[in-house]
Amino acid sequence: MGYVHEGNAADHNLTRDLVGPGGHVLVIFADVRPDRHNAEPSWKNSIADAYARDLVPVIRMAPPWGDRRMRNQGESPTSYLALGQAYRDIVADLPLRDGWPLYVAVHNEPNLCYEWACDQGVGWLYEDQLAGEYAAMLRDVADALHALGDPRIKVTNGALAPGGVTGCECGTDNWQGGTTALTYLQKMKNAVPDVFDRIDVFSTHSYPAQGDGWGFFCAYADAMPGLTFFEKELQAIGKPNMGVLVTETGWTIEHEANHWSREQVAEFTVQAYQNVWETHPSIVGVTPFILRDAAWDKFAWVQAS
Repeated sequence: MGYVHEGNAADHNLTRDLVGPGGHVLVIFADVRPDRHNAEPSWKNSIADAYARDLVPVIRMAPPWGDRRMRNQGESPTSYLALGQAYRDIVADLPLRDGWPLYVAVHNEPNLCYEWACDQGVGWLYEDQLAGEYAAMLRDVADALHALGDPRIKVTNGALAPGGVTGCECGTDNWQGGTTALTYLQKMKNAVPDVFDRIDVFSTHSYPAQGDGWGFFCAYADAMPGLTFFEKELQAIGKPNMGVLVTETGWTIEHEANHWSREQVAEFTVQAYQNVWETHPSIVGVTPFILRDAAWDKFAWVQAS
């Protein structure tokens, strides 16, 4: 189950009841920056509380809320050594559980302009450069985390949006679309050829959809292209047998022409578990979006109040 924050004991109680022991829970640790070298007490509590309920934590590391200028956190847009050290120190400060993994996702949906923001005056950044910069970040952070030498710590990429951008005009809301995550992944490899050798598992946002990057939140009967989009992503990175974390997926009760009852969403979700998420040999875990949040209530499994 996925959260939009760090999570707490009450959230983990609800998640345990929904997914059972051994289920995965995605939490977000915001305010990760190069000069940070410790975990917040609330972050430590969340990880300890998740393990205490036999949940497997997946941490989405994030910059401070309201500032997604990730390229500004590097020594340059293609070097992130200090940020990697910050990731390493934060993770080393967390209470791990013997014999249980801790998954660390490096950022989120960097193939979208608002997740890889840039300063006004830079001009346009295009997909080759965007993908190359994130590949450098993933390389440096993954190397720093693996240097801890703890086999429980598993590094994963920030999952991509299935539909991506080909260009972003810095400091504005202007962007160019018309592509998918598949081209971005290939351009990551072009920039850093061994970047996907540095991760332990691949993260995906394989939402139900009629096609690659379009037709989202359709009925389950039409949703297999989106639910299995990760297979094409694995082919794009040259690792068809790599394990997969589906860190966002699921249905909303309302999107464009699609309107579903909560009961229909539950039925679709059961079918997805039975026919894809629990049976596909590559899938390690699934964290549907979202447990509860007032701003995202149409996706939520529990009332925000």
